[in-house]
Amino acid sequence: MAKNKYSVETLRELNVSYDHEHGLTQKDVDMANSYVELIEQTRSEITPQIGDRLIYVTEDGDYYGNALIENLHHTNKGHLSICEQPSIPFVWNDNGNIRLSVSGGAFHAVNPKELKFLKWTDGSFKDWGHCRACANGAVAFYAKVPMWFYSEPNPKYGNFTTETYRKFYFNKKEESEAGNLYQGFDIAFRNEAELQQFVEDYEGTIFKGNWPTQIVLWCFRREYIFLPLPEWEKIESPAVERRLNFHPEQVKIVKDMEQHIPFTDNQCAAQRVMICTFLTIIRSYSQRLISFPICYIRRIRGNRGKLTTQNLSFGSLHRNTFGHRQSQFIFSNSGRIGLSIL
Repeated sequence: MAKNKYSVETLRELNVSYDHEHGLTQKDVDMANSYVELIEQTRSEITPQIGDRLIYVTEDGDYYGNALIENLHHTNKGHLSICEQPSIPFVWNDNGNIRLSVSGGAFHAVNPKELKFLKWTDGSFKDWGHCRACANGAVAFYAKVPMWFYSEPNPKYGNFTTETYRKFYFNKKEESEAGNLYQGFDIAFRNEAELQQFVEDYEGTIFKGNWPTQIVLWCFRREYIFLPLPEWEKIESPAVERRLNFHPEQVKIVKDMEQHIPFTDNQCAAQRVMICTFLTIIRSYSQRLISFPICYIRRIRGNRGKLTTQNLSFGSLHRNTFGHRQSQFIFSNSGRIGLSIL
């Protein structure tokens, strides 16, 4: 249990915008430290409580890595109310324990006896600062809380979850209908051959959907980075044509089906990016450019992702530190410079 965890300086680092607008004070620090002490002294590895975090996996395979126990369930006696994707919850003291107010969703009822303790983690909380309720008037802080695990029973798709795979829903049209044969929300296939090519490239698995004309496709994720011609030529894989952003491109496909392995800077390009799930590297013919910004796609694991911008110099490959158990890479010999984010 932490006492006086924060000082003005350390709490200001978490509340830059608040400090700029209202000026963070010692009163704000005392409030945050008081909550941290209350939260941490009421936690347990045995009993799940309001304010704890959990990994929540639905029967449809949707993985939520930062779900929140936000309250006692209002209708199911003895159950907890779980928020899949919470905002930072407001907290207050209620007779020696905490209560929360959170937005987000969706919400579920879970029997606390079915939760398994995983580890301790930093949970974020907030309350109004010295200026009280006003625009940008909340002060945020962290406290150590348990992380639990819960998976809904009878999963529809076996061990597939969105922690490490992508999931697509498609509606199949009649052969005689105009337009794409398989239409999804953010991807479509004109005919059966295109679907099967995608399944082969991305190690896909198809399940029946929720109605006769629907299918559910689980497959590898993918990411793009850029690669100059010398690195492209080192990849010992045949070039094939695939459509990237609707344009036909020459690409090389390499798949890693094994566990992550250690790697060093002097290994070959394919090994140095082995920890990506599915990676497209596009090289440019222009040798006059020195470097350019590259955006790495969201972190592989569920909702803990973030988008970061790095610089990649020509002639070298920036290591991607995202993790995944199964990997697939595409290397493109295109002269176009472009980045797709899925």
